[in-house]
Amino acid sequence: MSKTFDLKYLVIAVITLALGACAHTGDQAKLSAPEQVQDQDPYLNMVCARYAQLNKEWDKALRLYTGVDDPLARLEEARIYFILDNNQAAMDKLDVLIEKKDYLDEALGLRMKIYAKMHQWNMALNDAQALLEENPDNPDLKLFIARLRIITADYAGARDLLEKIPTDRKTTMIYYALSKACVGEKSFLCAQKALEAIVSSDRTYKPAYVDLGAIYKMFGQDCK
Repeated sequence: MSKTFDLKYLVIAVITLALGACAHTGDQAKLSAPEQVQDQDPYLNMVCARYAQLNKEWDKALRLYTGVDDPLARLEEARIYFILDNNQAAMDKLDVLIEKKDYLDEALGLRMKIYAKMHQWNMALNDAQALLEENPDNPDLKLFIARLRIITADYAGARDLLEKIPTDRKTTMIYYALSKACVGEKSFLCAQKALEAIVSSDRTYKPAYVDLGAIYKMFGQDCK
């Protein structure tokens, strides 16, 4: 029998035992106060909490995470509270993580989404800018920031940020956000070029056709 074969079945056996223990721990967690859950094996709590989280058993996952004294557990608690739309509970966890610089990127990324969901645009923008300093080449983050700038009417700032993204990293959504920033600046030729870049490479994105048709009509051009 090969070592690879042995390792495969060893992993399966460990996972099977862990899941069996999770079922027992989960039943105990339903009946136990948080301080009693904390007395159990923290590593087992972490595995079982993650398993419950993946199965969308939010209450069970939260109870089990309380038994783990680790910043990752606090981050996962914040993610669950975010899903449950309990923004304040999520923020309480994230503020501590950010202050201690534990899982800083993940915590900032989640907190900026919460601020955006709460329409606290400037706070979301502050977190996004801090995150961009650590990840200067992330086009998705730049798109998020550009959208926030468009919402706050900083069209020039959004356009500048998006235009600096290399062409080979520009996606349909980046070009579309760029078109919105250009329209905000009343630079319709800029918007037209961005929309034409979309329709030349992505024929499925219908909003680009609608907006491009409106610009062609404005300029008295035939729709192509």
